[in-house]
Amino acid sequence: MSGSANVTFEALQALREALCVFQEDGQDGLGAITMEIQRTFQWLDGQLQSWQREVRRCEDDVTQAKAELSQRKMTRFFGQVVDCTVQEKALRKAQMRLQEAEDKVATVRRWKPLLERAVEDCAGPTRQLAGYLEGDVPRACALIDRKLDALAAYVQIAPPAVKEKPAS
Repeated sequence: MSGSANVTFEALQALREALCVFQEDGQDGLGAITMEIQRTFQWLDGQLQSWQREVRRCEDDVTQAKAELSQRKMTRFFGQVVDCTVQEKALRKAQMRLQEAEDKVATVRRWKPLLERAVEDCAGPTRQLAGYLEGDVPRACALIDRKLDALAAYVQIAPPAVKEKPAS
């Protein structure tokens, strides 16, 4: 085994710098993910409220269309039944819009627990990564700093003077 090591200060310094960049990028990424998750929950809440308002509006439209159809059916001109095709069409259209809005409410309500579960599934690994970034990476950087200091001190030590043997 050789008695010397081929260690360069530049390589250790590059490793330390890479660790610092990794820590910063990792923390930025975790922060961005947290913000995106919050925005997604807010968006889902907004969608739910919006579609619930739309359901109420569509229910009013269906009620209005039913009233118009009922009123039209009661009207008779000269003893003849009046054509209600337009009102029946409007009622079917209003009922279809109501059904679509109710489907959207159900979809949003179904997605929210799925998102919550997905976030919970990622919570453990996310906390673990955050712990590494907050604790282990700074400790590794400190260790590299100590090794760099030790190497610098080692290099400063002058080699022992070699006594020349008298020529015989």
